[in-house]
Amino acid sequence: MSEGSLSAEVDIDKPTSVEVTFYNYADGIKNLFVNIYLMDSGGAVVLSTASTPAANAIKEEWFEKPHPGGLYRAICTIPPNFLNDGRYFVSAFVVTLGPLQVEARAEQALSFEVFDTGVMREPGGGTSWPGAVRPRLPWKTEFLGRSAEAERQ
Repeated sequence: MSEGSLSAEVDIDKPTSVEVTFYNYADGIKNLFVNIYLMDSGGAVVLSTASTPAANAIKEEWFEKPHPGGLYRAICTIPPNFLNDGRYFVSAFVVTLGPLQVEARAEQALSFEVFDTGVMREPGGGTSWPGAVRPRLPWKTEFLGRSAEAERQ
């Protein structure tokens, strides 16, 4: 999803959500989570992430609690300006721990195309960037003083 609507095309500078809906048939299951693999058009895994406490950037509410039987939705949001332009494929897995067991899998269940909006083509941005990800990372440039060579000129 991009900006609240289903789409196979997303802008590079907008957040993108991957939603996995699954049904739990057994009351009381603990350590139930969703894992996704995001792959590029060549099949290389760009990232793997899961709705576990260790992999979640926000507090995970359900992982260690007994899950009542019913319908669940796990949503992972990929931040803007993270993926490079191109086609991506998502494989989704519903997993339990203790021991590790894949309960359900949907390999390459969906794909989407990330479009370069030009937002990162400002001076110094270039026209194409290699790699599967293209995040805007924090950079800071500091002046550390003039060199002896510059002082002589």
